[in-house]
Amino acid sequence: MKQRRPVLLTSLVHYTGRDHQTTYLPEAVTVDITRQCIRRARFHGATVTLHPTTDRTGDAVQLAHVHYGPGHWSNTDAVTDIYEIPVAALLDL
Repeated sequence: MKQRRPVLLTSLVHYTGRDHQTTYLPEAVTVDITRQCIRRARFHGATVTLHPTTDRTGDAVQLAHVHYGPGHWSNTDAVTDIYEIPVAALLDL
């Protein structure tokens, strides 16, 4: 069985009443979990955009930008999840 390359998930949260946003450290997740999260986000009305690009080493990646506006969680104005998906991980499926 091939080892799947991890997807890096970074979350940015802007809490209500604060002037700054909190950025959570990147977390490694699987491609399967990433697909589930993106599908769930679309179902719940989040804005999802995909951007093909390359990482720092020149490898092809897809950046998935998921933006949740006000009303999804209490005490937040906005939550943004950024998934850095290696294209090689998608081709391994």
